[in-house]
Amino acid sequence: MRRQLFVSSLALVTVLGSGCATSGKSSTEQADTSAPATITYWSTGADEDTAIFQKAADLYKRSHPNVTIKVQTITWDDAYAKLLAAATGRSGPDLISGGLTWAIQFGRRGGMVDLRKYGIDAIQPKAHASMWKNATSPDGSVYGVPPDMSTEVLYYRTDLLAKAGLSAPQAERALRYWIDLHREYGAPTATVEGMNALDTGTAMVQGGSWIAKTIDHDKPGLKGKWAMAALPAGPAGATTFVGGRAVGVMSFSKYVRQPADFIKFLYSDEAIETMGQEAKGRNLSYIPPRPDRLDQAFYPPEQTSVFKEVFRTGQAAPGCPGWDESAPDVAKQLQSAILGKATPRSALQQAAKIMERNAG
Repeated sequence: MRRQLFVSSLALVTVLGSGCATSGKSSTEQADTSAPATITYWSTGADEDTAIFQKAADLYKRSHPNVTIKVQTITWDDAYAKLLAAATGRSGPDLISGGLTWAIQFGRRGGMVDLRKYGIDAIQPKAHASMWKNATSPDGSVYGVPPDMSTEVLYYRTDLLAKAGLSAPQAERALRYWIDLHREYGAPTATVEGMNALDTGTAMVQGGSWIAKTIDHDKPGLKGKWAMAALPAGPAGATTFVGGRAVGVMSFSKYVRQPADFIKFLYSDEAIETMGQEAKGRNLSYIPPRPDRLDQAFYPPEQTSVFKEVFRTGQAAPGCPGWDESAPDVAKQLQSAILGKATPRSALQQAAKIMERNAG
C-alpha cells in the first residue's frame, strides 16, 4: 500500500480544503443483469491486498454465481495516472479502488458512477462518519466509498523509555518536546521509515497502522520491546488523520449494478470476517471500513484499543476536487514553515493559491 503521509501537513490542508464543485455522467448501455458477467477490478496496492479483496469476490460469487470478479493489482506509484487515463478515456476496468478522494477527481471528469443511484446510502450508517463525508463530492454525489481504513499512531520503544525513566504519558510530552527541538533548534530532519527508526534506537516514531503487524516479523529483535499509543491531541483536540481507499464503479462499464452491489457486500459481516481472516493468515493489516467491526482486524487487544480511540475522533482528508493534485505541493509549503524556511502566513497563502488553482 502507499503508506507515506505527512500528517501535520494533511491536518492543515484539511482546514484549507473546502468549497468545490463537481459533476459526472453515466450513459453506457447496460448488459442484461441476468446474463453471466465478468467484472474487472483494479485494486491499488500490493498483491497481498489484492488477495484479500479476491477472497471477498470469491465469497460474493457463491451467492451470485453469474458474477465473476477478477481483482488485479496496480501499484500506488502509477495507479492515479492509470485510473485517471481510464476515467477520461472511458476504457478500462469496471471497478476500481484507490485513494480516498480519487473517485471525486475522476467523477468530476465523468468517469465514475454516482453510487446513490444504486442504493449505496444503505451502508452509510455503518461507515466511519468522517470518511464517508469526505468521500462525498461537494454536490452530494458518491462516486466511491471506503472498503478499508488506515491511520497513524505513536510507536515507542518500551525498553528505551524504561531505561530513561519515562512512562507512556511522559512519552507524549517528550514527543511535543522533540517537535519543539525540530522547529526551534534545528533537530535533524532526515526521513527514516518507522520500523527502521525503532530498530536503530529511536525511542518514538509516528507511523502507519499498516506496520503494526509486520514489526515483529521484519524486526524480530524488537519483539516485546515496543508498544503503541494514540498521537497526542493538539490545541483543537484529538483529530488524527484517518485514511484508506475508496472503491467505485467506472461510468463506462456495461456492468454497473453488479459491482455496485458488490461494494455494498464489502460492508457485510461475512465479507469483513472473510477479508479479516485472509489478512490474519498473511500477517497483513486490514482494518474494516466499519468502526463497529474493528475487532475483525485481528490486532492484539491493546493495539485494538488504541485504534478504537483513534478512529473515534479521527478525521479524513477533505472531499474536494483538486485535493490529490494539490496535496504534495501544499505539503511542501507547510513543511517550509515548519522548517523555518517561510513564515506561517506566507506558507498558508501559497498553499491556498495551489488549492484554488487545482480546484477548477
